[in-house]
Amino acid sequence: MGKTKKLRYANRILSMFVVVFVVSAVAMIGTAAACHYDWGDAPDPYPTQGTEGANHGDGNYGRGYYLGYKWDHENDGQPDSEATGDDNSSIDDEDGVSFGPLTAGNQATVQVTVIAPLSKTGYLNAWIDFNADDDWEDTGEQIFTDVPLTPEHNELTFDVPQGATTGTTFARFRFCSQLNKCKSYRGNAPDGEVEDYQVNIENTEIPEFSTIAIPVAGILGLMFFFNNRKRRRD
Repeated sequence: MGKTKKLRYANRILSMFVVVFVVSAVAMIGTAAACHYDWGDAPDPYPTQGTEGANHGDGNYGRGYYLGYKWDHENDGQPDSEATGDDNSSIDDEDGVSFGPLTAGNQATVQVTVIAPLSKTGYLNAWIDFNADDDWEDTGEQIFTDVPLTPEHNELTFDVPQGATTGTTFARFRFCSQLNKCKSYRGNAPDGEVEDYQVNIENTEIPEFSTIAIPVAGILGLMFFFNNRKRRRD
């Protein structure tokens, strides 16, 4: 075999190695990205760990659909008695949801901050365990269903049932790129983020004393005035 043929053969082998290396590297990067998942941290027995646990993949390295401005990944769910397991693991990325007062029988407001690539629309699903029975299965506990949101700040309202159990309970919020992809409070979504929160439900508000006292004092004053006039006439 001549030198020219040997050189051509060597170049072909080298080219084949380069192609195989590039393809393998791309595949490895894609696999690594697909292995990054964000998980929840609501306490047991909420579905937080394993195949039933809510989890969101991210193959975009910071260019995905997120609740708030931060996103991190875990190997599995981080159940915690106060839903702060994810906060204390790696980055504290639970920064997407801010609650107003939750009062039984009243409407509540929540601020939801989301990030999406190229300002696209994503979809929010959320649950609150209103009767504090350690699940989100009951009627009315899914407070948002595939609500379309655009970056960044969104103010949303929902009703707190009159019969809601007062005290601490737990909420789960999920945000992803497509309808029906994170519509359940359990299982995998290909992108997005899940955030769990401990929340407090208060008793139905009783009007403040000053709010009641002013009209009552007015009525009593009128009654006294008319009774006094009547006595004078008599």
